[in-house]
Amino acid sequence: MYFKNLTSFAFLCATCAFSTVQAQQKNQTQQNLPVNWHNLSSYNSGLYGIETDRAYKLLDSLNKKASKRVIVAVIDADLNVKHEDLQGRIWRNPKPGAKGYANDVNGWNFLGNKSGQNLVKVGTESFREYKRLKPRYDKVKADQLKTDEQRKEYTYFKAARTDAKINSYVSFGNYTALITNAFSITDSVIKTMKFSKEPKVSDILKLKIQDSLLNEQYGVVARSMYKYSESTTWKEVYAAQLAENETIQKRIKSLDDKASPRDLIGDTESLNDKYYGNANLFIADSYHGTFVAGLVAAVRNNGIGINGVADSVAIMGIRAVPDGDEYDKDIALAIRYAVDNGAKLINMSFGKYFSPHSEWVNDAIRYAGKKGVLLFHAAGNEGKNIDSIAFYPSAIIKGKRADNLIRVGASTPSGEAASISNYGASNVDVFAPGVKIRSTGLDNGYQTADGTSLATPISTGVAALIWSYYPELSAKQVKSILFTSVTSRKGHLTNTPGKSKKQVPFEKLSTTGGIINAYQAVKMAEELTKAKNNQF
Repeated sequence: MYFKNLTSFAFLCATCAFSTVQAQQKNQTQQNLPVNWHNLSSYNSGLYGIETDRAYKLLDSLNKKASKRVIVAVIDADLNVKHEDLQGRIWRNPKPGAKGYANDVNGWNFLGNKSGQNLVKVGTESFREYKRLKPRYDKVKADQLKTDEQRKEYTYFKAARTDAKINSYVSFGNYTALITNAFSITDSVIKTMKFSKEPKVSDILKLKIQDSLLNEQYGVVARSMYKYSESTTWKEVYAAQLAENETIQKRIKSLDDKASPRDLIGDTESLNDKYYGNANLFIADSYHGTFVAGLVAAVRNNGIGINGVADSVAIMGIRAVPDGDEYDKDIALAIRYAVDNGAKLINMSFGKYFSPHSEWVNDAIRYAGKKGVLLFHAAGNEGKNIDSIAFYPSAIIKGKRADNLIRVGASTPSGEAASISNYGASNVDVFAPGVKIRSTGLDNGYQTADGTSLATPISTGVAALIWSYYPELSAKQVKSILFTSVTSRKGHLTNTPGKSKKQVPFEKLSTTGGIINAYQAVKMAEELTKAKNNQF
């Protein structure tokens, strides 16, 4: 998933944090932006929104009514079907269980088991691949390999090790063990001293230790105290250090553990084994999928929350994106589930850089294409050029990217490419608002976040809007309209996303060189439909 991700240690994030999803929340009062800026028009607000409100005014002037409710599948981490601003916008399966998924009233959860348990934390794909291949290649040298297949897999193993930052994390673990040893020695010294009450950080920092060896260890501890307030007790500090070290050492030991988080599900590594999981879409401490759904479909003009882009939509929830990188099998089956249950649009606000079974996902994308289904995929939040590196799902079929996958980067209120957004003149198609975006969130509430995860459903929403008012259009025509109707930023110089401050023409960052535009898309759809009707 792709909210803005902030972490000090990539490996630590990979194993315990929402690796691609944790929202960088903003206090609304500090934004100095309208809550709905992404729906506004640059010509009268100065903000490069997608002109949603203007699009609806045009539809009203044309006396157009939505004649079709479009099913949008949200493949994500969760979906709160009871959120106040999504009522009446959730897909209901007309025949739950008819296709083999028991009680799939609003969608399906591929990250659970039949007992109702749910898989949450799984780590990155590179970490999982490193663990899988470690017994085979960890103590092998390249000149010992005999076949081309072995050499290829060995190269892949080394790449996985590098991407998972195994060396850095093991070194960090050794460093933490030394720090913890210093804490233990200092704690022994503290226990020999008489304090009138429980010593605090402020008391510890005032200690004078005469023994040179003990003072050296104490110095290590004192330099680590910056993480704590002076009022924190030594007991709390010491306990926190022990807990941190224990967690890290356990993770290092887990490198040799053959057990996998996925063991909870109990499925086999085969697409034929597809009826696993359960119907539970709600995860109490997760809201990424709910956030995404709101941008597409939150009820418009109901006096609460936000306005979704599309007003005639049914959101199908599919839970297949864990805390960590998604599994190829789950994504492949999720796409097929969506298509087989009538989805015309699929939102995929996730992505990764390793994909051991990318062919499974690509086959599913091709299957969706044959059924006239468009997929919208988040470009990622690492500020990378994905023309020069592998990024998945790649949708590469017979050497070409599938026509039905649209990849979306994030833009700012001022119409720039967001610094966090991945980009690529060939592999990113369009940009959409993805900074300081407000949507449906935890506890029936609302959050504000950054990321290509948000730009993607905003784009999906525009496609849903077009298809609901102009259902006779084909998938190819809808895609063409979206690409042709962008707010063009060609010729505009923008900073290259990432760490580089180099300015480049906006069109160097995507195939269209523009920002998605609902008003222009509606205008173009109307013109195209009229032209077709006038031919008869």
